[in-house]
Amino acid sequence: MRLFFALPLSAQDVAPLLESQKRMRAVTSRLAPRFVKADQLHLTLKFLGNVDRLDELRAALRQVTAPALETRFTGLTGFASPSRARVLVAELADPDGRLAALASTLEEIGTAVGVPRERRPFRPHVTLARIKHPGNARALLEAGALEPYAVRFTELVLFESQLLASTSRYTPRERCALGAE
Repeated sequence: MRLFFALPLSAQDVAPLLESQKRMRAVTSRLAPRFVKADQLHLTLKFLGNVDRLDELRAALRQVTAPALETRFTGLTGFASPSRARVLVAELADPDGRLAALASTLEEIGTAVGVPRERRPFRPHVTLARIKHPGNARALLEAGALEPYAVRFTELVLFESQLLASTSRYTPRERCALGAE
């Protein structure tokens, strides 16, 4: 199974991101971004890849305790950079390091089931679009400009990702309430 840990967004928190995508779609661009669907917008904390230890991961997730997480979307950017973007993202602030701490906990869970550690530092973001061939996405990012706004995460989910011909399907395999006693 292709698995990942993520924080899903509420419908209320997705709405400004969809508006941003709508404005980006209106821009003619040779980059031809493929936009992420509303029901697939989330904050990935740890991508596990193909792992066959679902029961262990589910049990480990049930042991995770963390408060509900409050943060802010701060704006849009492109990864690797706006001028050589492969991915368009909405960035999240993590001033108190709580998102990074939760990602680190999940990194440890992944390591325990044989998933290699992520080499890149954790950068909290929600992917809005993917671009097949990297290019200058500044016009798209300017069109989609996102005003900062607060967001609250109350649930951590272990998702299965199934790759289909033109999209992916995300199926929750285990849920964990954040802030639960």
